[in-house]
Amino acid sequence: MALQTVADKILRRIEASKGSVWSAGDLADLGSRSAIDQALRRLWLAGKVRKVARGLYDYPQTGAIVGVKAPRADRAATAAVRGRGASIRPSGSVAANALGLSTQVPARLEYLTDGIARTITVGGQSVRLRRVSPKRLKVAPGAGALIEALRYVGKDAVAQLTDGHMARVACTMKDADLAALRNARRHAPAWMLPTISRVLSAATPVTRTGDDDA
Repeated sequence: MALQTVADKILRRIEASKGSVWSAGDLADLGSRSAIDQALRRLWLAGKVRKVARGLYDYPQTGAIVGVKAPRADRAATAAVRGRGASIRPSGSVAANALGLSTQVPARLEYLTDGIARTITVGGQSVRLRRVSPKRLKVAPGAGALIEALRYVGKDAVAQLTDGHMARVACTMKDADLAALRNARRHAPAWMLPTISRVLSAATPVTRTGDDDA
């Protein structure tokens, strides 16, 4: 009976999370580790939750056109390190593609972490978690992803990025990201500074437009 109660609580939390990926460590407040592990297994065998990767679960989301949506690799990667208290950041190739700074789709998804290096399989796709120095991940996620993207694009190509690129990047950033990006200029290579300044400048009209519409 106790296990069923734990299972009910787990199912409600995962179902309400709208596509988030969970590990047993994320659910530690709902019961003992053994109870949580057994409850997750029972829910999976019953088809009530989906196993995204080893030790990772979600509640499948459905769309009107695509039907059941594939699990998101970025959420799975985050969940894989979150329970260990580690940080994570998309690698340069992943960040550059996501931010529209590169049209090249990464052949392999890779994320940087200061936790344990490992490779997980998500939806049949290999996702590598590569260990790097914690110092490299000190910058807040949004700003850090841009710096990794610029590092990947390279000094010569960065100089050719258009104002449209800058505007698209600025639109992805929240106020906290922009504040972190301003602070990050102290740690970024000198050749990145003009591009970072262009992103910050592009963010100003975006913010102003939102205020006017309000």
